[in-house]
Amino acid sequence: MLTRQRSTTICPAFEPTAQATLPSWVQHIIVAGTKRNVDERSMGGLNEGLSVNIIDVDEAMLIDVRVLDASTMAPLTLQKRTAQAYHVIRRLLNEKLAKHAVRIWNYIPNIQEVMPDGLDRYMVFNAGRYAAYYDWFCNQEMLGCHIPTATGIGHCGSDLLVHVLATNQPGQPIENPRQVQAYRYSQRYGPMPPCFARATVSPKQYVALPDLLIGGTASVCGEQSAHDNDITAQTEETLVNLAHLTGAAIQFVHGVDSTNPSTDVEALLRRFQSMRIYYRDARHLDAITNIVWPCVDHLEQSKIEVVHADICRHELLVEIEGTARLDWPGAGKQD
Repeated sequence: MLTRQRSTTICPAFEPTAQATLPSWVQHIIVAGTKRNVDERSMGGLNEGLSVNIIDVDEAMLIDVRVLDASTMAPLTLQKRTAQAYHVIRRLLNEKLAKHAVRIWNYIPNIQEVMPDGLDRYMVFNAGRYAAYYDWFCNQEMLGCHIPTATGIGHCGSDLLVHVLATNQPGQPIENPRQVQAYRYSQRYGPMPPCFARATVSPKQYVALPDLLIGGTASVCGEQSAHDNDITAQTEETLVNLAHLTGAAIQFVHGVDSTNPSTDVEALLRRFQSMRIYYRDARHLDAITNIVWPCVDHLEQSKIEVVHADICRHELLVEIEGTARLDWPGAGKQD
């Protein structure tokens, strides 16, 4: 096994502040955008009690919604405020040129704290998000056809922060054949399931985006966590999931059959253009990077970020998101 011989961008203990929490590839897209605050009067009071900002850039948009002091809210209040945040997002998308969410980041305070109703904060957040999405898309089948990929990570601050990257054309949700779709999870993981696609193929009309936007991915097979408390096995399982997800996207875009090299884990990981690793325990950082680095040694140092943060399930120790290219011999980009 290779040892960790190169440095990377290591973020401090996670407490989200504005857009600084976003991966660098997103920050590069929005850096030239125009930022403005959305006041309550313009939304008819829908965003009362929320902090909402928009950054417009070309034919894309970033929406930031902050639910203040979410860490102190009672379960029902947090659920309602989460749904409110997503209703605001829907309203803004409907009103703007960039109407289609393609990537979402949810930063949730005290994500695993058990609340008075016996649910943890992530489960309560999921109930609010599910209610808003169900109202948005009317039924579960439509939800599965349209929801974007997402990351849900814990942090040590007090606010719930939702970042939404949107474009003027829709992306295509992609699922991992090794995993149950998140929106079909059983009640083992809460009364309402988490709602996100595993990845999104970017709209080909928006060339500034990477081909594939991959959401937070962990050591999950089917719907169950795999390799409890084994950081080596969890990291390896996560990389396999990332590879299979990329292969599924290639098959969708180019019609490549499963006997093709699109199923080669090593080759698929070399398609990554950026990667962000979330790790729970600082003692595991070397073990994680010693496994990951050889798989992505084609990437520049600045294209890999590691973030010390909490994960959505107590038994999961690492989560990885990223972007990847989907070009294929004999085919143009996303044809």
